[in-house]
Amino acid sequence: MLSMTSAGKFLFIQKLDNKLNLKSRKTYAIFVYFSFFADCFLGIASCIIRLIKATCLNVVFMARLDWSFLGRPLEKFDLGFAAYVSYLHMEVTYTNPVMLAFCYSLYDDIIQKRPKHCYEDECC
Repeated sequence: MLSMTSAGKFLFIQKLDNKLNLKSRKTYAIFVYFSFFADCFLGIASCIIRLIKATCLNVVFMARLDWSFLGRPLEKFDLGFAAYVSYLHMEVTYTNPVMLAFCYSLYDDIIQKRPKHCYEDECC
């Protein structure tokens, strides 16, 4: 990619009085035509390299569910992250100290209102 940029800069562009001109338009058109195929190959190769890197990182950080690999906009498509966040919401909901105190208070009221002849195994 760097060679194509430098070739375009040094071979096809001439600088006259702070103006840029093309030296040979036909040669430049041929160069652009063939560089399109090279750019397509580089794009596919970089895509494959990115997929390989992402796969390796996913294998290394698989146990880490508190961080989504997909980024903020696509977090909802990461099932492991969604399960982790749902677990956190459930844990916060069911470990609320005010709610736990209220539930224990209700449970104590129920235990006190039970008749004395009810045992733990059999209840009225």
